[in-house]
Amino acid sequence: MDHKNDLQLSRLRSSRSIIADGYRLYTNSFRKIFRLSWIAGLIYAVILSFQVSHSLEMIPYFMMAMQSMASGQGLSPELISQYQAQNSISMGLSLLLLISMALLVTLAYQAFRQHRQDGVYARPAHWYTLPDMNLFGRLILTYLFFVIIGVICCIPIIAGVFLIKQGTIGPISGGIAITFFLLLLAVLLLPFIYSVQKYLIDAKPSFSRMVGHDYLVGWRYWGRIFAVALIVGIITTSVSFIIELPSPILSMAYLSSQRGVAIGDPTGMPEYMSWMKYVVFILAGFIQSFVILSSFFPIYYLYGSIEASEQDRKQPNQSL
Repeated sequence: MDHKNDLQLSRLRSSRSIIADGYRLYTNSFRKIFRLSWIAGLIYAVILSFQVSHSLEMIPYFMMAMQSMASGQGLSPELISQYQAQNSISMGLSLLLLISMALLVTLAYQAFRQHRQDGVYARPAHWYTLPDMNLFGRLILTYLFFVIIGVICCIPIIAGVFLIKQGTIGPISGGIAITFFLLLLAVLLLPFIYSVQKYLIDAKPSFSRMVGHDYLVGWRYWGRIFAVALIVGIITTSVSFIIELPSPILSMAYLSSQRGVAIGDPTGMPEYMSWMKYVVFILAGFIQSFVILSSFFPIYYLYGSIEASEQDRKQPNQSL
């Protein structure tokens, strides 16, 4: 019982305690989390493997296009057709990767909702777990919302790059302006970390509150959100880099081989590399999926800490 109370959600915590308790909850419940989400993690890893492998296989098309443009011959219709077909496959794989990630995150938030209600994670009843489609739909809607924001925010960046190329503004001043815009954008988006958690975890979610009232609540705790997000981001990036180290090494070897092929040299890669790269990327992606999952646990406790702070802030007003 003491352990359960120690890791309850709605409790005031410092930024350090939020991070420590979040990762402690993940490690203590890893076996249950693994059984809950291993199928989604495997789906994500397989799709990621195909996407990365396909990106590597597009290198020859890109190099041939660069050589044709450098020689002044232009791009042949056949090369353009091949590149467009490969690009369409890449976009399709990216969409599937986004959906698989949404499925993985959906299962994580199903676990959060259970922990918030019961204080513990129950062992999954089966070797598989079906996703909550309502929660999955809310997650997809949230993704689309941020995609729209991203597209809108790309307009001034593209305009700035265009003005720099046209010579209307200098590269230094233009670069400073774009950097300042990106920093301002990060500052404005940070409170959404809290409002999105509330939208996904609450029993009665409201999209309008997520972009309105709850977003403004997030502003009151901007410093706490920034501190937790920064540390979690550093931890996740560092661990992911170590785990995925074989993948960039393999990618660089494949890239070097394709450069040789482009100038007429033999490939220099063993025959088994055609399937070996898929195995390496699947293993790295599968492990990465659980590293990604771990980053949501401190954010979950960040949400709980803010909820507790809001309750304490409202109590004096209610007593009056």
